This record gives sequence, C-alpha cells and structure tokens, in this order.
Amino acid sequence: MESDETSKSVHLFDAGEMAAAYREQFKDTLPTVISRADRILGGEIQYFFHNWQKTGFPPNWHKNPFTGESAPTECHWSELGDFGFGDIKVIWEASRFSFAYDLTRAYLATNNEKYAEGFWAALEDWRKNNPPQLGVNWKCGQEISIRLMAWVFALNGLQEAKSSTAERLKSLIEMIAASARRVEANLDYALSQKSNHGHSEGVGLFTVGSLFPGLPEASGWRKKGLKLINSLTEELIYEDGFCCMYSFNYLRCMLDVLIWANWVSEASGDEFAPVVVERMQCSMNLLLQAMDGEGRLPNYGSNDGSLNLPLTTCDFNDYRPVVQAISVIGNEKVLQDGPWDELSFWITNGNAAKVHQKIPTQDDLYSKPTGIGILRNGDSFAMMRAGKTLHRATHSDMLACHITWQGIPIAIDAGTYSYNAPPPLNRGFAGSAFHNSLCLDERDQMESITRFIKYPRVHGYSSGTLRSAKGNLAVLVGSHTAFNNLPGKVRYSRILIHIMEDFFLVIDRASSSNEYLFSLNWLLCSNNGTLEDNVFKMETAKGDYYVSVTSDAEGLSQKLVNGDQQTGLGFSSEHYGSLEHRDCLLSSVRSSTINFYSCFGPEPLYLRFGGESFHAACGSFILQGKLTSNNELLLVLSDSDNINKIDELTTQLDAIE
Repeated sequence: MESDETSKSVHLFDAGEMAAAYREQFKDTLPTVISRADRILGGEIQYFFHNWQKTGFPPNWHKNPFTGESAPTECHWSELGDFGFGDIKVIWEASRFSFAYDLTRAYLATNNEKYAEGFWAALEDWRKNNPPQLGVNWKCGQEISIRLMAWVFALNGLQEAKSSTAERLKSLIEMIAASARRVEANLDYALSQKSNHGHSEGVGLFTVGSLFPGLPEASGWRKKGLKLINSLTEELIYEDGFCCMYSFNYLRCMLDVLIWANWVSEASGDEFAPVVVERMQCSMNLLLQAMDGEGRLPNYGSNDGSLNLPLTTCDFNDYRPVVQAISVIGNEKVLQDGPWDELSFWITNGNAAKVHQKIPTQDDLYSKPTGIGILRNGDSFAMMRAGKTLHRATHSDMLACHITWQGIPIAIDAGTYSYNAPPPLNRGFAGSAFHNSLCLDERDQMESITRFIKYPRVHGYSSGTLRSAKGNLAVLVGSHTAFNNLPGKVRYSRILIHIMEDFFLVIDRASSSNEYLFSLNWLLCSNNGTLEDNVFKMETAKGDYYVSVTSDAEGLSQKLVNGDQQTGLGFSSEHYGSLEHRDCLLSSVRSSTINFYSCFGPEPLYLRFGGESFHAACGSFILQGKLTSNNELLLVLSDSDNINKIDELTTQLDAIE
C-alpha cells in the first residue's frame, strides 16, 4: 500500500471548468459520446474501434469474445507465450481501457453518476482479476502504458464525482504506481526492439513521474521518461515525418502518445528537446499531404487497430484529430473546424478554439529518407514509397501504389487482418502479392525470419516527383533492391504517371537474362466489378471507373479474384480483425523482359506500344511516350484528335540508380 504522499498528484485539467466548456463547444457530438457510454454500461465493448461485441460489463479480461479462447490467469506474465491462446491482441483490447474515455466524457457531459460508477466498477473488477505480475495483461509494457493514459484521464475527469471516493482514488494511484514499476523493470526489452514499444513506455514513465510526484520513484521516472521521449523521437521518427514502423497507423500511435506527453508536460512544467516538436510537425505535414478530404490515408504498412488517444467521435480511419492537434500545439490550425477538434480541445484545456487557422495546400510530395512520393491534383492522387529502410519493416511493400480518384479509394492496400490467424490469413497481408506490386516467381520482396522480422531490408530509390510546367502531367519513378540477388541480373523500375486530374498510368519495366513468372496484382476498392475484354469496370459514388493492364510480352494471363480462401487474395482489412471482400485483378506472364502498363481512369484508356514507345488514348486526350537512348522518358499530351498539344514532360530514368 502506498503512503499518503500518493494523493499529491498534478491535475491535467480542472474537471468542473472543462465540463462546462465541453458541453458548450461539442453539444452536437455529445449524443454520440453518451450513446457509446450507454452501450458500454449495457455490456458491449468496441474492439479495435470498429466491432462492438457483447462481453458483459465488466468484461472477462482474459477471454477472446470472438473465439472463446482464454489465457491463464494464475501464471506470471513471463511464463505466457504470445500466441498460445489465439490472437493476444484481442484479449488485450478490453484491458487498454479505451472505454474509460467514453465513460468519463459522458459523465462530464451529463453529470450522471452512473458513468463514473461504471468506470470504478470496471477498475475494481480489473484489479481483482489482474493481480500485479499475474496474467496476460501484465505481459506488455506498451499495453500497460496505454492503459495508464486512460486511467489518468479518468482520474482527472471523474475527480468531482460522488463515486470517486478517497479510497478508490488511492487504490487507482496504487495501480498506476505498480504499472510504472512493471514498465521500468522490463524497459530494456522494449528498447531493444527499436520500435514504438520503447517510445510508448517512455511516455508511460514520464506520465507517472510527472503527475504523481508523491511516489518515491517519481523523480527518476520523470527524468528517464523525458530522456527516452527526446532520444527515441529523434531516432524513430525521421526527418521527413515517417516512422520506423513504415506504417501510417503506427505513426499515429507514436504521435498520439507524444500529444499526450506534451499535455502532461504543460501540466508539470517540463520541456522537450526542440527536435520532438520539430518531428511532430514534420509528421503532421506528411499526414496532411497524404490525406483525402475525409481524413483517410492509404492503409500503408502494418495496422494493428490501435488508437491511443480516442478523444473524438471521428471514425478510426480519420486522421484529422491528430493532424489538427499537432498543428494546434504549433499555434496554428491547418484544418477547418469540425468534430476532429475535440482532441485539440482537451490537450489545450479548452483553449484550442482561440488558435488561428492557416489552411495549407496539398501538393506533390517526395520525402527523404523514407521516400513517400505523392502525385496530387485536387482530390485525386497516387502514392508510392521508394526510399530507405532504416529499421525493420514488416510488410514487403516497397513501390506499392495507392490510387485515389476524386476522394474515392481505387487501388488500395490490404491492411492487416490479424497477427495470429489460421492460413492463408496468418501472414496478415504482409506479402508482396497483397501490395499492388510486381512479383517474380511469386516471391516476396523480403524473407520472413520471425513473425515480425523480414530480411534482407529492401531499399527504394527515386529522384523524386516531377510535374510539367502546365501541371497536366506528373511523374514519379522508383526502383528497389528486392530483385538484386536473383539470378539473371534482374533490372526493375516502376513509373507512376498522373495525367490531367483523373487518370493514372503505371508502367512496370523489368528485364533479365533469365526467364521469370512476372505477376502484378491490383487490389481494388470494389466488391462487384466486372472484367470484360481485359477492361475492369467498377461502380463508384461519382460514376464508373476503369482499370486495365496490358503487356508487350506474349502470353499475358488475367483473371479477377474476390475473396479467395486459398490464397487470401481479394480481401482487405480496414479494421484489425475484420475482413472485406474486394476485387483483385491478377495479371501474369512468363518472360525475361516485360513492360506492364496499368491504366486507371473514369473512361477506358487504350494502349498501343512498339519498341520503346507507347500511345495511350481515350475520349479526352492522347498521351504519347517514348524512351530515348539517353534513358529519358518523353511524354507528350495532346487533345483527342492529336492536333493540339496540351502539355509535355521529360524525365531522366537513370537518376534513380
């Protein structure tokens, strides 16, 4: 039992003042918050911010409600494996206490004690069924740190509730202290992974050390946590704003805990190294450029369904809350006002509305060192990564291509279904075949060494984006090292061309002295498209959209796959643990030299090619391309009668070598 010094805590916010401001500023979204809280008290937990499941409340903290599998409760956490009882992440999800954010906000919105009492009942049940160091919910320091954040938010928001008795408050602080001790005791393991784990655990220690100075270890935790935040942010979030996990969702996870840490530092009076805020701003700019009008980003990289700071009513796939919050920390709003502002409201103690707006434009982008390349014209854009891999990568997705037309995703990433599922979904869509990329003999770009480690690391190269003077043509060229060690000296590059606003052409060029089975899979956002005469048509909210793949090699084979249970192709997972059927266009040919031409547009784009030239035509324009002896690509865009030249562009291809 802790001493009475545990009551000397620093508050993140004044619950009474924030409650009044919350009810006034977010009255339009309060019904959603209250509805969610009522569902929780009614015995439902939302898994991975998508799938509501009847669990009872409090839930069984050691059970997977989808499969019925349970983890042992009496074993020391170190004796438990990661995958002996199904997907451990599903069991961990309830113990993250994400529901505490809903219950606390519902209490502040209504002053109804049932929401506060619901939190305390769940907390007491968790303590009873999860003694320190026993069971699966003490196994991961990052999970503990995320849970700490939720507990601290509830502690602050429920401080004036009648059910928040002195005994309960003391009990919670004891649990917070025990959690911090567990995190510190095994911190070396988290740091050895060079991932978001050590970063989150540093924030956990900083939180407890800063807000609970009465704990005997508080000063050491605060200093250690601050040091880790400074050093790991600089190491694991790169100069261009992308992160060591090569994933937009994992980047958001890291930014969420940094936003939280900044909030804590405002209360405690600590300051981070300048590089922390600089990297946060770089990440915010990257997310902003890759975002569509609804706040969605390409589902690039691993996505484990995490949302570490769920303080809005926005959809899980909406990144506007984190973008706006970081911009507000920098004293500027980069988005219009909306429900995504709630996160900014909390972390500024209600003062975010006073921050002025400065809305930037969304443009072409090429970032170094990680090589995120974006060709954008309005709400239509394409993204491809061609850059360095400085830390471990879990998806074989270099040069993977995402295409959005008029805000509608067209060519998409499969996402991550589960880290521990039966075949063929056991790989979690990590292989190259799931990533709109070229495969040779069905090989992945990297070989799986363990469940989360692939080798050798693949690097991409590009000279960046290039747009024509009139803006009607843009090009991004990339290559990678994945095929370098294959027999026959394989040479490969991908050319991404954005035409006008609505059309895209992707050219995959490969050559070798050996023959290979070259295969190209495009995962498309539709579920009921049709393939006729090698032209795929999908229906969208803004009209029909067409995709076609042709090749200059003989013997091209094509088929349309949807939800193939044998290979896993034709599925996507927009939320961890959930599957959606998707159309997947498969093209393959056996050859030693290949040029694949993949065409995307609101009307069919028909190609002719010969030698090093190609001719692409539709009812709106004609695009002529030629590769010169100097390894240049010449593009000329003309009207559909091929009389008037609209635009032209020349790019050097060997600049990527």
